[in-house]
Amino acid sequence: MTYYFWGKNLPILLLGIFIMGIGLLAMLILATGAIRGRKNLNLVIADYKKKIKTATTKE
Repeated sequence: MTYYFWGKNLPILLLGIFIMGIGLLAMLILATGAIRGRKNLNLVIADYKKKIKTATTKE
């Protein structure tokens, strides 16, 4: 019974493992992009605050 299961469903099992690997890579790429995007946004906000501070002190 076990041998029959593996023999019949092996291509489906391999396809599932392949799709799971692609999903893991996609999650890593999206998480990396979100983390880098948040860091970049914080740098942009800090830069605007600095520009606003220097613009108000010049007047």
